[in-house]
Amino acid sequence: LGGAQEQWLAEGWSLERPWHLLAQQTLMAPHRTRNRGGQTVAWTAGWAGYPAARQRLLGTAAARQVPGLVVLGGDVHAHYVAHLHADPEDARSPVAGVEFCGTSISSRGPAPARVEAVLAHNPHLLHGDGRHRGSMLFTLDEHRLQADLRAVEQPADPASAVRSRARFSVEAGRARVERG
Repeated sequence: LGGAQEQWLAEGWSLERPWHLLAQQTLMAPHRTRNRGGQTVAWTAGWAGYPAARQRLLGTAAARQVPGLVVLGGDVHAHYVAHLHADPEDARSPVAGVEFCGTSISSRGPAPARVEAVLAHNPHLLHGDGRHRGSMLFTLDEHRLQADLRAVEQPADPASAVRSRARFSVEAGRARVERG
């Protein structure tokens, strides 16, 4: 984001509304793993490549106590569900919002071992699934957001069945994801 977009977004948060949905193109939560040398590295194709902008956005949302911040992303070929901390590098900082990042329907995702390694190094990531292709279905009302992470059983078959792989919910006024 540029300065004008950051200001526009910061001024647009309404403290009277129960939900603020922020759609964007990738994973906002930190995504760390270890390289072959054992060093921790960040995946910089997402917001980890823009840490100052991410910290300003989430820090502003936390400072203003923006209710119901839900970030929606995709284009990482895996489902991820995360808590977004005001300081993304400090898991003890307040949770400013939650994130749901969707997978693809037909493109292959990362190796399952890679997703498991990412989950092991990122406690704010509550769920990760790179094995299954699919979509997310959201149900939202004034009290709750429900997310159904769905998978296509046979991605190459247009008539394939689709089934739920995981379900999550967020209560209005709480920046916390609950399973189920």
